[in-house]
Amino acid sequence: MERGTRIILTAKTEKAEQILKKVGETWVFLEQKKNVGFTTKDGPWMYITPENRTTIGDYSRWVHAFEDKNFKVNTVGFNEIEKPRIKK
Repeated sequence: MERGTRIILTAKTEKAEQILKKVGETWVFLEQKKNVGFTTKDGPWMYITPENRTTIGDYSRWVHAFEDKNFKVNTVGFNEIEKPRIKK
């Protein structure tokens, strides 16, 4: 995914609903990593920031592309981010 791709978040938890009420559901993709320091769970982890923010800061966050506990992640123009297919 390219930096600047728009992401739509859908809340799965009450905490996530509060965040989306404050900053909106449209976010911008900044970078992706397989591993992040706060968990041993493999990614893809996506670093995103709210689209309506002028600076990266308070609400920027790492979300798991497929299995985030607080948010469902969708790219603009797609129903869902496709999971990588494993060849048998």
